[in-house]
Amino acid sequence: MISLSKLIKSAHALHHEENKKSIALQTIDIISPTDEIQEPGLSSKAKILIQKANQEADGIIQSAKAEAEQIRRSIFEEQQAWLTEREMQKEEARQEGFLTGLDAGKEEGLKQYSAGLSEARAIVAQSKEDYIEKVVSSEETVVKLAAKLAEKLIFIQLEEHPEWFLELVQKALREVREYPDIKIFVHPIHYPHLLNHKNELENVLMSKTDLYIFPDESLPEGSCQIESPFGKMDAGIDTQLQQLKLQMLELVGEE
Repeated sequence: MISLSKLIKSAHALHHEENKKSIALQTIDIISPTDEIQEPGLSSKAKILIQKANQEADGIIQSAKAEAEQIRRSIFEEQQAWLTEREMQKEEARQEGFLTGLDAGKEEGLKQYSAGLSEARAIVAQSKEDYIEKVVSSEETVVKLAAKLAEKLIFIQLEEHPEWFLELVQKALREVREYPDIKIFVHPIHYPHLLNHKNELENVLMSKTDLYIFPDESLPEGSCQIESPFGKMDAGIDTQLQQLKLQMLELVGEE
């Protein structure tokens, strides 16, 4: 069974790895939740959030373990019931063969035995599949919880350190710095800070590049869309977190 802390660490590790691969996944080192938990400077809001998430994850894991144990017991009981039934069928086949003295009776008994064996195997196989499905489902739930926790922690930190969002935008602009006309669209909550630091953003670009910043209420907090003659690029935190969550779910599926 995977733990919440391991998943958050995996998210942070994937976060760094994706910086090397794709422009849409470029990030800044905003927060490592497992490292921050022990930091005395972490806000009380973040600490409460982490505590609640850990409690919820523990509850999910304990519930999954209980259901998995019930499935294991069911498998054992089904196996025992099948063994008993098999012996009864064998005895009936023997009695029928002895009473009639016919090979046909023995053959029918063997057919019944074979049919019972196939049915028992199918029941056990299905029970095992149910068990595996339950374990994987619980791990996926914890992954989603970890991703949600990471998202909330990042937005808490962004409220306290808006300069991190500025750095995120600067990194994205470096990928399109040579284009002559660039537009940035962000949620209105980020607009004033970017506008106040427009000169810093322009310093990333080529001297002949025109930069425009627009607030867009249709975008969620943490979003950043950049348009240029090259096309549209989504460099927001929310998109990157979604990519990280999908990758963590893929890792769970491979285990």
